[in-house]
Amino acid sequence: MRIAIFDRDPNQLVQFAQLLETQIVSNTPVVCETFREEAALQRNLSRESFDLLIFEWQFIDGSGPRVLQWLRNWRRDCVPIVAVGSRASELDLAQALDLGADDYIAKPVHLHELRARVQRLVNRQGQRGTGGLVRVGPWEFDRISHSAVLRREIGATHLLERYELTPREFDIALKLFQNIGRTLSRSHLLESAGSDEENASRTLDSHIYRLRHKLHLKATNGFRLQAVYGRGYRLEASLGGESDVTHPPRCDEASSMNAWVFEPFVQSFDNSGAFAPAHDGAAFARGISSGHERTQQC
Repeated sequence: MRIAIFDRDPNQLVQFAQLLETQIVSNTPVVCETFREEAALQRNLSRESFDLLIFEWQFIDGSGPRVLQWLRNWRRDCVPIVAVGSRASELDLAQALDLGADDYIAKPVHLHELRARVQRLVNRQGQRGTGGLVRVGPWEFDRISHSAVLRREIGATHLLERYELTPREFDIALKLFQNIGRTLSRSHLLESAGSDEENASRTLDSHIYRLRHKLHLKATNGFRLQAVYGRGYRLEASLGGESDVTHPPRCDEASSMNAWVFEPFVQSFDNSGAFAPAHDGAAFARGISSGHERTQQC
């Protein structure tokens, strides 16, 4: 499980990371990536994906709300977010929740409270399953046998189709099914499978290719697996297929300007969904690539 933490206090960063990596109960090891600079966080969020995000609400330039608004409204990223505020303000709490934060904690942060709140979000995500089975729509994933079972109903007939997967194929498939509609970065998927091979990127493409064919992940069967140019892969429930999964809103469809570097974070949005620079010149955004997020069925 991958968690991003942003805070300008280095001691608090260490405390948060140690707490979450040692005390959060998850089906996969918890790995925290920490950030002390806003620009570094913003650049990373433009190309990487996480299972959970914890960030300081009051950025130096006051752009914390705009980071959240960008993630939710333009990137369509439904990653769980915990906002950490420097003051116990009812207005800050309301603003964070209104813009899409899943929780808000005021400083000073009590570590046991933070652990409990994060654990609740982890459980809600399904990162901590009950027993060895995880069910997603018509699919059932067995962590013990590393197999996937598809349940089909044709008239009065109930069919079960079992697919045997390698451990890494299983981990990648489960991560994709637990994040239907989200674009997961290549490194995120590799990390979920515990891959540390030298040619890991090429290995991921091979795993994805085999999963597509083993599980028949195509639109006519209810799910579509897409490669997202420059970022990673996205599994979508197809409205035209046989999937029983409620089709979620596109959680991670990029805005019309996909990858941006923020130096520092901008002060307003323009009509394209990208951030526009502040008029006073104190903040600006520089686009490093343009065009719509390109996808292809893989």
